[in-house]
Amino acid sequence: MVIDFYHIKHILQELMDQLDHSLVIDYNDPLFPEIKRLVELFPELRVYVVPFHPTSENLAKYLLEYVNNKLREKLTDIYCVMVEVFETKNASAIAQLVKKT
Repeated sequence: MVIDFYHIKHILQELMDQLDHSLVIDYNDPLFPEIKRLVELFPELRVYVVPFHPTSENLAKYLLEYVNNKLREKLTDIYCVMVEVFETKNASAIAQLVKKT
């Protein structure tokens, strides 16, 4: 066993609580000011703001970095090597950790 699933579940649950059923939007998106205004009027709207265009490729990279940063906080010798984000059943994007030698 490399890592107890408790740790992975804790890391992913925190993130999924924020992302699940949320609009993911780049704060540089021209619509962001209007979305922000709508959220102020309707706080039940779920929005997750990121500093990049939220394509599947960018989300996969973001999730890989997020998980590895969280792992480093407590488990310094363990890291995630790949994240796959699915758009549909047959379309996905993969981000892989590249270890520099």
